[in-house]
Amino acid sequence: MKVSVVMACFNGEKFIYEQIKSILCQLTANDELIIIDDCSDDNSLEIIKSFNSPLIKLILNNTNLGVISSFEKGLNIAKNELIFLADQDDIWGIKKVSLYKEKFLKHGCNVVCSDAEFIDSDGNKMFSSFFDSEFSYGFSSNLFLNFIKNRYLGCTLAFKKELIKYMIPFPSWISMHDIYIGNIASILGKVGLIDKSVFSYRRHDKNVTNLKGRINFKRTLINRIKFLGQFLIIIYRITIFSFLKKEHLN
Repeated sequence: MKVSVVMACFNGEKFIYEQIKSILCQLTANDELIIIDDCSDDNSLEIIKSFNSPLIKLILNNTNLGVISSFEKGLNIAKNELIFLADQDDIWGIKKVSLYKEKFLKHGCNVVCSDAEFIDSDGNKMFSSFFDSEFSYGFSSNLFLNFIKNRYLGCTLAFKKELIKYMIPFPSWISMHDIYIGNIASILGKVGLIDKSVFSYRRHDKNVTNLKGRINFKRTLINRIKFLGQFLIIIYRITIFSFLKKEHLN
């Protein structure tokens, strides 16, 4: 199973070398690491180019698009059967790719996610398990439970390329791409879980996502409305593609 890893990069010079190194050592000659740079003004590009790897496809945004649009751009480019999402500041465990492949092959999943340990900006362990930490409500692929609280972390997700046609274009108003992708998987097929930490998820003051904070009821209500909107879009796209497939067969 060939792999495409999609990473969005913005001013990641502090951590990106360690992350790229941890990814490349698990890829084969037929795999690819697609990095979408979102107008970094630090040394990120120099660090990426220093690997001089034929597996790296570096794409430069002309303007700052933001993390969601950068990931969407990467998904449009990805060519291989399995798509992995990667943050610029984590560290993959040495068996992450092989464990995910095993889960796909043995359990007929179209999406796989895993647990992760938390590390701080210096690489010190904060929590051994995301699912057991104060940040999580525990994993679930149940749509109703995800309506209450997102259980998906984008950096834990890998999925089959065939799902991309249902994902993109991303709705312009979604808060983040991870729950959107996770819910597509929940509707279309089987979500597999690797119930152990297979990489280090780094938390620091420049993370895009904020996992902890006081409950903002206005924001929570808006996010629930967005969730319903995402659900309707997903159902619409599934219906359209099913209709087109039937028309083609006829």
